[in-house]
Amino acid sequence: MLRRISIAALLFALIAVAMPATAQTTNGVISGIISDAQGGVLPGVTVTGRNTETGITRSVVTESDGRYRLAALPPGRYEIKAELQGFGTANVPEMTLTTGTEITRNVTMQVQGLNESVTVTGEAPIVEVTRSDVSGVITQDQMQNLPLATRQPMDLALLMPGTSQDAVRARKANSNIGAGAFTNGSALLVDGVWNKEGNTGEPRQDFPVSSIQEFKVYLSQSPAEYGWTAGGAVSMATKSGTNQLHGEAFEFYRNKALNTIDPFVKAAGQSKPNFSRHQYGGAIGGPIVKDKLHFFEAAEGLKNNLYDNVVVRLPQFYGSLNGVFPSPEYNHMSFTRADWQIDQKQTLFVRYAWQVSDFTCERRAHVGVDAEGPERGSRAVDELSVPCACARCHAAQAAVHRGSTAHRQPDADLQLPEPGMGREHQSVWRPRLAAAA
Repeated sequence: MLRRISIAALLFALIAVAMPATAQTTNGVISGIISDAQGGVLPGVTVTGRNTETGITRSVVTESDGRYRLAALPPGRYEIKAELQGFGTANVPEMTLTTGTEITRNVTMQVQGLNESVTVTGEAPIVEVTRSDVSGVITQDQMQNLPLATRQPMDLALLMPGTSQDAVRARKANSNIGAGAFTNGSALLVDGVWNKEGNTGEPRQDFPVSSIQEFKVYLSQSPAEYGWTAGGAVSMATKSGTNQLHGEAFEFYRNKALNTIDPFVKAAGQSKPNFSRHQYGGAIGGPIVKDKLHFFEAAEGLKNNLYDNVVVRLPQFYGSLNGVFPSPEYNHMSFTRADWQIDQKQTLFVRYAWQVSDFTCERRAHVGVDAEGPERGSRAVDELSVPCACARCHAAQAAVHRGSTAHRQPDADLQLPEPGMGREHQSVWRPRLAAAA
């Protein structure tokens, strides 16, 4: 009994914490003023916003100054209907609400004659005038149509001005947001939850591309809710199911046919190494109860069959290390989400994300060895694939440099990295329960 109470208390705490975060970071707002043909404001007008994809609705009544505000709306396409006795119904048919934005749409209502309604069309493009931040939205169309070898949406943040990439970890998606900023200075959030490694500033967890609805990049003057950062912020919104059952499946394949051989490998008489890469996955989403309960599932995998050519400049000492060695990598991700509209004032979503990966670091360490022979006293440089940022990598790199001048007793003083060093394994799972009111 006590355990059940503890679980219930935990779920209640998660909902309470998630409500403000979700409303502030990924959801949007539609607001405006309702007036009559003479410009007089109309209080008491019922304004209903409906998501045309999911059927979720939200209703409010205009205040004494004719203003309305539909808050905590998930990103998507919406239509608005304004109703008041004695006036014809006014409809605004199609508006696109993006992550963290506020749309201002004023509506004029006409006195009702004979059962008529007014459709508001032909307005100028929406310009957000309620915020001072410098930001932009990376849309779903961009994520689907632009080439993205890494299949990590975060890399598309580089489309925005004032962004850069430091390439400290070439295999992990990272972006420096804001001119002159550094990786650790940016805030990374998914559905309002902090998603950043504390020591590297990179995303703590990756998500399938199909699971991201869109994301907003704040370059400067970020709103107050995006604190705890010296640079900009990236806020991602995940995708939900709709009233239509839809899905996708894909596979991208590449082999060594288009690869070129490394000149040092060629000079050593070695052949082009084998290589193949499979990127595959799929997604499916739809209704469980139309206009009420929806689901969405996405999964993605990467199988990278890499082979490393090792060429050592002093074969009389290290000839046994020459050759071609397999270095396979993999990355698997899964994402599940369910959305429920409890009523017109309460919505709830639950999501579960999982990732497991294993890959090789790509930073190079240079090993200097004094050369004996025609260029006596000169320094030849060999490259060994030594990992980048983890503790084992630093230890291996230090050992290599300690032995770099010990050509007379190389076996005693030069400790090369052990086989398998430089591989990083990551396993992450993160449930998420959120509600908005």
